[in-house]
Order: sequence, then C-alpha cells, then structure tokens
Amino acid sequence: MPELSLDQISAFQQVLESLRDSFALSLSENFNQMFTLETGTYTQLPLSALMNDQELAYQVAFSFPTVSPDESLMAFSAEDARVLVDLASGGDGKSPANEFAGDDMETLSAAMSGTVQGLSIAIGNMLNKVVQAGGCSCTLEVLALPPAFATSDPIDAYATDEKYFESLWWKPASPIAAERH
Repeated sequence: MPELSLDQISAFQQVLESLRDSFALSLSENFNQMFTLETGTYTQLPLSALMNDQELAYQVAFSFPTVSPDESLMAFSAEDARVLVDLASGGDGKSPANEFAGDDMETLSAAMSGTVQGLSIAIGNMLNKVVQAGGCSCTLEVLALPPAFATSDPIDAYATDEKYFESLWWKPASPIAAERH
C-alpha cells in the first residue's frame, strides 16, 4: 500500500476519532469496567518493523465485509491480555493471574467478539447503513498478520494511550473514510 496523502491521513484520523467513544463504550460493556480512550496517534509502520517483534501478543483479527474484504487487527501484550481476562471475569484487573488457565482464552475471546460487534454498530451508525462483523478470531502467539497485510507496506496504525490497547492496525479505515466523505 502506498503512503497516504495528507488528505487521506486526515480522513483516516477523523474516522478513528469519531469511533473512539463508541469503541470505549463497547470495551466498557464487555469488560465490566469504564474505559475512556485518549486521542490516538496515526502512523504508518513498515511491515518489517511489525514482523521483527517476537514477543507473544494477544491478537484479534476481525473484518467488516460490507465495508472492506480485508481483515483488521488489534494486538496487545500477553500481560495486558491477562489483565483483560481478569476484568472480563469480574475482577478489578489489579491482580491478574501470572499465566493463562482453563477458560481464559474463551472468556477473552467472547469479550473481544462483543467489542468488535459494538464497533461494527458504531461504524454502521457513522455510515448510516448496517455493518456487521464478518468474524473475529483471537489468538495468543507471536504476531501473525492477516493475509491482507502482506500486500500492505507500510501498515496503517492507530495507537492509543489506553494502558490495555496500545495498538490497532486497521485495514478497512481507508474505505470507511472514502465512503464517509
């Protein structure tokens, strides 16, 4: 993917900013704790920079087929994933388990699937049409980008200061931005 023009970057940033409060609300509903997200930062990252990271990451691949056939990806550290498991299980997030156990991945996957569904509703409201999530897969592994990212270099990235969600790599934002304007 070629680098974006200043107008495209501005449109991308506006789309994500307009979804920020809805995303925070969806997180709050699915993780039993009030989330607020600060204004994020848009950047483009070289594909090689992402692929060099060998740390375990909890990854949520999702899509919105009525907007784009491409998948998007949220990724955060295994440590943050354990905090989110604790929150989704009714804890306060202050004393998460040191390791994943039993149904932890299912608990976290269910909460993230609900969050993605909430995000699809917010995108639909923004575009004034029905947008359904096309699927959501959650894994804990060394970063594995969805196939659509292989042809995208650099990668559009949106990073927040929220302690649990440091990065969001977003493939369909360009089609959303184009449809919105």
